Amino acid sequence: MALSTTLGISTAGYQLVSGKLVEVLTRLAAIRSDLFDGGKLVDNFNTALDRFVALRKETEEAGRKLDALTDFLADAPNEVIDGVGLVDLRASVEAVRSVFFLGDIRQKTDDREAARHRVQTLLPKLVEDLDGEADKPRQVREAIGGAHQSLLPSLIANYQANYGRRLNALYRIRRVQGRPVPNWPDRLEATWGETVDAFEAVVSDIASEGESFFAGEAETTFDVFVALCALDIDKQPIDWTAPENKRHTAVLMDKRLLRLELAS
Repeated sequence: MALSTTLGISTAGYQLVSGKLVEVLTRLAAIRSDLFDGGKLVDNFNTALDRFVALRKETEEAGRKLDALTDFLADAPNEVIDGVGLVDLRASVEAVRSVFFLGDIRQKTDDREAARHRVQTLLPKLVEDLDGEADKPRQVREAIGGAHQSLLPSLIANYQANYGRRLNALYRIRRVQGRPVPNWPDRLEATWGETVDAFEAVVSDIASEGESFFAGEAETTFDVFVALCALDIDKQPIDWTAPENKRHTAVLMDKRLLRLELAS
């Protein structure tokens, strides 16, 4: 209220200097009404101000989340950056910053003040302006958070599609060994590049451990076992009497990866 009244008095002062005495008297009467007919005006103004400050903090939090995502993707390829929509997210943050930090809200109030709206009119309009923008900081913040959180599932899906059958083969080996089963990383590292390195380390471990498990076998290699596991995953029947499969049965049974069952 004090700001609007000050601006109102300034307007009156300008009119007085301009020699517009009637307009001055009219404006002073309006200011007097604003000052002494406030009711809960001050409380309502303070409530609106508190809400405005809270929305600014939410906007700042959205900016920090965007900075964190940008830093994480600093070494990511363009297709990954484009995939999360980083450019659009940055534009959304800038749009919200414009509202709460660059004067968009204030400009609307200033325009109404210049049009000589009274305080009792200005405040509801300010609240209306805040209502129209109130969800935007949250929406932007959640969009950034969703983009960041989507990166790990996307990586897992990609590596599972390319190396899932090899991981499944190692899973079976670990089970018969009584060792913890392997899996893809369950968290993001500090950067995209470091996260990809963690996934690549799992791929490398699958190969080295699988090859070591079948070391010394001339025909029954880890790759052969991966191919047989792929048939099993796809629920394709495996004819163990066929020569291309029969020659692997002894090794696989010896390593407890294959069991023969009597007909019931």
